[in-house]
Amino acid sequence: MTFSNYIIHFLVVLSFWFYALDFSVAQMDPTSTLLLRQTTRGSSEDAFDTSRYEIADPPARVQQPQEPVRKLQTPEAKKEQPASTQNDAGVPMQEPAESSPSAELTPLSPEPAMNLLDLAVAPTYMYHHAQSSYWYRDHFSSGAGLSVDLSVWVAPEMALSTGLLTSLGHSTSGSVTGDRNVAFQHDWFTAGLKFRNLYGPTAAPIYLLYGIEYAEYRVSVDKTETQRISSHSTGPRVFFELNRPQSAGVYSSVGVEFLPSLLHKEEATALDLQSGTSVKAFAVGLWLGRTYQLNSDHQVFWKLSHKAENIVFSGTANTVDPISGVAPENVSVTNSFTMFQFGFVWGD
Repeated sequence: MTFSNYIIHFLVVLSFWFYALDFSVAQMDPTSTLLLRQTTRGSSEDAFDTSRYEIADPPARVQQPQEPVRKLQTPEAKKEQPASTQNDAGVPMQEPAESSPSAELTPLSPEPAMNLLDLAVAPTYMYHHAQSSYWYRDHFSSGAGLSVDLSVWVAPEMALSTGLLTSLGHSTSGSVTGDRNVAFQHDWFTAGLKFRNLYGPTAAPIYLLYGIEYAEYRVSVDKTETQRISSHSTGPRVFFELNRPQSAGVYSSVGVEFLPSLLHKEEATALDLQSGTSVKAFAVGLWLGRTYQLNSDHQVFWKLSHKAENIVFSGTANTVDPISGVAPENVSVTNSFTMFQFGFVWGD
């Protein structure tokens, strides 16, 4: 074969190859070329076109809670196993907060106050009426008063006691016609021994107060008075008072007193009066009240009392009655007192 034939043959093969290459490119899907790996340098992100694809996130796995397996335990195992600090869901449990001791309310003590010293002061309203058929011994008065009582407990069951009660600004009629009044002063004084006994439960006992005292009552008018006289009565006094708890720190009381034998004397003023040649006297009283305990040392109380003194003379009076015009015989007098007190007790 000549050289020219080689040239012609080479050109024919080359043209055929180009034709085949051009035909194959024309038949290929142009979109598929994007799937071919590029040989150019660059990041892996540039080599893959993600604009044409939507990549979905993988589905989330929902874990169903599993119920705890309950194990059977013997009584011995329960004793050995410590208490769990978690509930069934595995959540730690919080221990309940302990209440502070300082935040707790302390109830008022129901026990009666047991002090070494008790001082009671009480404003008083009193009404006094002396009833008699003899005009000179018949009178009445009313008004304010003040009482002071002191008890020193030398032992838990025994005390030295004293008391004073006086009227403030009392007056009574000073004439038969009632056209004038005269000042009338009432005074009571007591001193003696007081005892205390407790009964029942210690938390709220019933306690009994009782004692024996020297007692004195005096009524005084001016020395220049011509229609009224002064007098006084003295003698032993025995009393009993029962105190019963009603609630925490509240006690109700009821009491009675006896003055079985009194020495009664009339004291002359400008009028020298003698209602009889001899005299016998006694007195009795009763009261009720309530005590409110503020704390172990202090209390408030109220007391309603009534007392009556009976005086009987023998013989004939030395002065004519201004109303009847005759001197009476066997004169009798009944002194009655009604009092209401509201006071305060200091203890130590």
